[in-house]
Amino acid sequence: MKVRPLGVVSRYSSIKHIQGSRMQSDDSMHPIQLCERFITPYDQNDGLFVYAQEKLDGANVGITLEHGRPIALTRAGYKATGSNYLVHSQFAKWVANCYIDFTDVISPGEILRGEWLGYRHSLSYSLDSARSPFYAFDIMHGKCHMPMAKFMLRCAGQQLLQTVPQVGNSLKGYGINFASAWQEAKRLSLCESEPEGLVFRLESEDSVHEIGKWVRHDFVPGEYLKQDIKMWDL
Repeated sequence: MKVRPLGVVSRYSSIKHIQGSRMQSDDSMHPIQLCERFITPYDQNDGLFVYAQEKLDGANVGITLEHGRPIALTRAGYKATGSNYLVHSQFAKWVANCYIDFTDVISPGEILRGEWLGYRHSLSYSLDSARSPFYAFDIMHGKCHMPMAKFMLRCAGQQLLQTVPQVGNSLKGYGINFASAWQEAKRLSLCESEPEGLVFRLESEDSVHEIGKWVRHDFVPGEYLKQDIKMWDL
């Protein structure tokens, strides 16, 4: 039986694209003005910051607390233990056995969101067998995203908890230099080829206003997903 511990609000919604991104038939794009706000590197006089992260090619998963214990969630917010997919079973097993103190990272009702790279989707990653393939990128409460500075502070106390590479951040009121962020993503990535793309976050100090993504045009989504190719094992 499928169980959603935090209800329908725990589902992670699809991120809209910015201009120039590879889109599929059911994808949508932000308005041009917002797209330009993410990647225009001069002062917009709105007092907002832009952060850029590498977009990882894994399973979007989450971790929440139930009676003080961490439980693994799928992207849709269901318990991963009830999933028929091997990638979710692998992730749930890791959550149940890892040494990270998630009670130091999230509070009841919050979800630590991340990418699980245990199985190959389209890209291969050079993973350290001594560390997990879970890379956190956000903490959410309902539909609200935690600002990047607060998120990184929450994660900093757990040395075994990895975060998605941050590849750029702007001055207040400015956008990101796209070319510089992309070069930094390629430099920092564990991907054995080029990364999938970039994720941009438009934020104030207290809230996340918008999130957008850019995917390179030659990326083929889910190319190896049905082959159940493990890139890491417990």
